[in-house]
Amino acid sequence: MALEKYREKRSAERTPEPFGSTSRGSVLRGGGMFVVQKHSARRLHYDFRLEMEAVLRSWAIPKGPSLNPGDKRLAVMVEDHPLEYGDFEGLIPEGNYGAGAVIVWDRGEYRVIDPPGADAAECVRAGKLDIEMHGFKLRGAFTLVRMASRNKRRAPEEKEQWLLIKKRDEFTSDADLTEKHPRSVLSGLTLEELRESSHTSTTVARDLEKAGAPPLNAALEPGSFPLNLAKLREDPFDGEDWLFELKYDGVRALALRDGTQVRLFGRNKREITQRYPEVALALTALPFDRFALDGEIVVPDENGRPSFQMLQRRINLADGREIARLSLALPVNYWVFDLLGFDGFDLRSLPLKTRKEFLARLIRGEGPVRYCDHVLERGRDFFKAAAAAGLEGIVAKRRQSPYRGTRNDDWIKIKCPQTRPFVIGGWTRPA
Repeated sequence: MALEKYREKRSAERTPEPFGSTSRGSVLRGGGMFVVQKHSARRLHYDFRLEMEAVLRSWAIPKGPSLNPGDKRLAVMVEDHPLEYGDFEGLIPEGNYGAGAVIVWDRGEYRVIDPPGADAAECVRAGKLDIEMHGFKLRGAFTLVRMASRNKRRAPEEKEQWLLIKKRDEFTSDADLTEKHPRSVLSGLTLEELRESSHTSTTVARDLEKAGAPPLNAALEPGSFPLNLAKLREDPFDGEDWLFELKYDGVRALALRDGTQVRLFGRNKREITQRYPEVALALTALPFDRFALDGEIVVPDENGRPSFQMLQRRINLADGREIARLSLALPVNYWVFDLLGFDGFDLRSLPLKTRKEFLARLIRGEGPVRYCDHVLERGRDFFKAAAAAGLEGIVAKRRQSPYRGTRNDDWIKIKCPQTRPFVIGGWTRPA
């Protein structure tokens, strides 16, 4: 019954939107998933959705969320949406309700904070919900409060009007969040790029053919893509033939997509897809049907630095409900640093600089999947900056090198020394 209004407005045969099959409750006590979708319908707006009572309770925010407590954002309550809608990106065809482009602008977990652990749906029915959000863009405490109706008796078709207000905390900001961060946290696309996404794959494939990439004859299996490994060196260096990347303290991962199937494999070639559903979801949202990526899965700490200690909570999980909970409460980032295959082309024989140029055209997200940028030539300065930031180290790579799939001198890892002052003390029994 909760989705009756949603389904009345839509036709399953005419729109790609999900119609709802999940019947599970929230995976988080006193909260759940939140998602914000940027929607270019008749008017551009942001759909703010909170998981509760096995649906996404939804509000339309014309100007989008703000991190400025002075901005009281109007939020018009609309019909409940199915939980699966939180993963939806795409084009709603003309002639359908809400026709236009939709991207997942932000997603994450929320928790009720006043009173802590209270039932979110009961708070909504009471007209005031105080929550804390942990997303890629929205963070910190917010209040969602219902405005009094101008009419003493609200007409059945009259929509409830609410206000979404940021509370003052360390995440408060005067910056225009919607203008500063226009991209999807899944596909990495803007609304405009989503409309043109069908041409992107064709353009990239055409340019790969011009670059001389050979056909990708290997099956999209982990055994067909042995990983390149780095040799260890103690001292940083400069070099015009080199580029330098951060060394991430995480889990190496090969990502393969063939059609709608996305799989992740560890360095030992064992599949780890189920452990990191947020990465698989983001890779599925990319508008490309076939690729092979090399990268590192990490968990960022509160300062954005990779934390292997925090990642250990995710590495050996097997319980599906706990994995789903932590994919929101402790999401990982998949930093992609190499493109091994795309469409029908094998990029491994191309120079690294060329592979990264193509990779930067495909990966542009601010969510779970991110492009690993680099510094040219200035390895010593880059190493000093990494050490000062408390990072694990850097990786030097020859710009003209192919991807050999072995441990070789094309990749050199240089670790930052981890030193702290300490005291060695002792005592002897008195004579």
